[in-house]
Amino acid sequence: MRCMCSSGRSWLVSCVVAAGVGLAGPSWAHEPADLAESPTVAVLPKVRVTAPATELPGLAAAASGGVVSAEALARRPRLRSGEILEAVPGLIVTQHAGGGKANQYFLRGWNLDHGTDFATLLDGIPLNLASHGHGQGYTDLNLVIPELLEEVRYHKGTGHADSGDFASAGTAHLVTRTSVQRPFAQLEAGMYGYGRLVAAASPHLAGGHLLVGGELLHYDGPWLRPDDYLRGNLVLRWNRGSDQNGWTLGLHSHSGKWQSSDQV
Repeated sequence: MRCMCSSGRSWLVSCVVAAGVGLAGPSWAHEPADLAESPTVAVLPKVRVTAPATELPGLAAAASGGVVSAEALARRPRLRSGEILEAVPGLIVTQHAGGGKANQYFLRGWNLDHGTDFATLLDGIPLNLASHGHGQGYTDLNLVIPELLEEVRYHKGTGHADSGDFASAGTAHLVTRTSVQRPFAQLEAGMYGYGRLVAAASPHLAGGHLLVGGELLHYDGPWLRPDDYLRGNLVLRWNRGSDQNGWTLGLHSHSGKWQSSDQV
């Protein structure tokens, strides 16, 4: 076991536990030629490599489109909700003001500002604001709870008029789960006043599944005047039947309050 701690303006505690089978170097040359019979040979566990199992016909007509699964999203590190879109190849998500401001998006080297020309939908709900003081297409993804996403369907480039006016550079469809395997609650804490609580459950109700999920987040940021960013999200979805023969009734609720330190 190895633990490291650094102090100063920033703090970090890291612990690593490692276990394995020791192999004495000098005695290795004297081991029998038949390694299979040697008691000192470590047997490594099997490593399974799999490709995405999503069937793309009907969802993606070209290599510029695809589907990112919930499993792939869970393996990606993220600092903020908007970074889930970085699962789209060639798309970069940044933030230059912290708190509750919409992210800055770049696709294939093009600056999409805060969402202009890239249509983003959550369960069919367009997130691009057609009229906003900060610019057309303003896309705030702070209402998304990443742990509750089932998949992200995307395509890049023009030629998809069904995605709306903001799809000039591409589109991303965020799809929420209809249920979770088991109830869960997750608590996070960090420096600069960061705290986050997220929980979800999906009990059976009236012959279907009721998904209940919520998130509460607070973050001050590294500013002299704290952001005091407070965000709350609530998801309610009742699903009955299958994707081919069923229906879903859903509600997304979002509340965000913060004070910016670098904008007038």
